[in-house]
Amino acid sequence: MAESTPPRDDNPQAETPEENDLGKALWEGKTPDSLQRASKKTLSLFLPTRQVEGLENLEKIPPGRRIILLSPHSSNFDVPLIVDALGNLMNLQITGMSTHWEDAKKHMLNYAGKSSFSPISYKKSPKGYSPVFDPWNFEDIRDIVDNEDKVPWMGYSRPDLNNKNPVPPGTGFVYLASLLDAVIVPVVTEIQAPGKSFEGIGDQMSFFKSRISTALGMKPIAQHSAIVKIGKPIEIPHVDTAAIKLPFSRRLYGEKATKEQMEKYSQESQRMREIAEKVTQQIKGEFSL
Repeated sequence: MAESTPPRDDNPQAETPEENDLGKALWEGKTPDSLQRASKKTLSLFLPTRQVEGLENLEKIPPGRRIILLSPHSSNFDVPLIVDALGNLMNLQITGMSTHWEDAKKHMLNYAGKSSFSPISYKKSPKGYSPVFDPWNFEDIRDIVDNEDKVPWMGYSRPDLNNKNPVPPGTGFVYLASLLDAVIVPVVTEIQAPGKSFEGIGDQMSFFKSRISTALGMKPIAQHSAIVKIGKPIEIPHVDTAAIKLPFSRRLYGEKATKEQMEKYSQESQRMREIAEKVTQQIKGEFSL
């Protein structure tokens, strides 16, 4: 059974992951205070009781390697929970849908510290949002990681949750892992009340209503809690990032890729999809999602 931390509250004297002796590593650092404060304020209202499981799996990261935190994105609490759990261990760089920079969430990004967030290109359609692969997104993230010793967090949609238009798992984390020579570290969040786990949009609304009702003194509610679960590091094959980027670069300069170049691009793109599917299925199995 995985080791776990005791439940944490918002007492500043409570034990934090920073107190664990994990040794020096490339990924070691500290997330900016602005992002940690914003996360804790959000959680103090909705999820005052939290715990972390699987910290021992960080010790299994190969020496000298970068890491990418990868999560099945199940609720709007994923980011604050992960920042709260790991912010004193690593300097997190949160990736998110580019549309967040255009809608109401941009104010939240500014409040938490915009430099800690990196956009991933998405497009909006009548059916919802879908990723648009842009190699320069991931090169920008690579440069931030290399220059500032940051750890990127990336999320992917879980189609099994209560979402009308789920976004299929993207391939960007595979491309970024090849650029960084990084291993994948799965991180899963779980929100619970006695006898119920809150996941998906419908359950999030139920959760918000219950907490607001409690705050207004309308009715008592059972204590909600959250668990952040850290999985074992996953090694994934490298893809040929140069071959994948080439058609995009040529298009940028008004040129066309050759038939051979497009064939190579198609092959490597297919490999990315296969690797992404394999990794997400492995995470699903490890955490019984």
